[in-house]
Amino acid sequence: MRLDKLYDEIEEIETFIEAVETRLYNIKQEKISGDNVYQFLLFFDNLYDRFTDMEKKIFMKSFLEDGNIYEAE
Repeated sequence: MRLDKLYDEIEEIETFIEAVETRLYNIKQEKISGDNVYQFLLFFDNLYDRFTDMEKKIFMKSFLEDGNIYEAE
């Protein structure tokens, strides 16, 4: 019985370790993704300045679904 209890404890600890390792992996992946976005934002000004007018227009249209311009009264 004592041996069975020890094996159960070992299994619980191994399961807990696996869960923690999975959480650490996910956190590292999110950090890498966040770092990539940050690097892109740092270089965005340089990239945008190199766009042609047509590329700028296409880029902006990708953010806008519909645009309306109303005359001021």
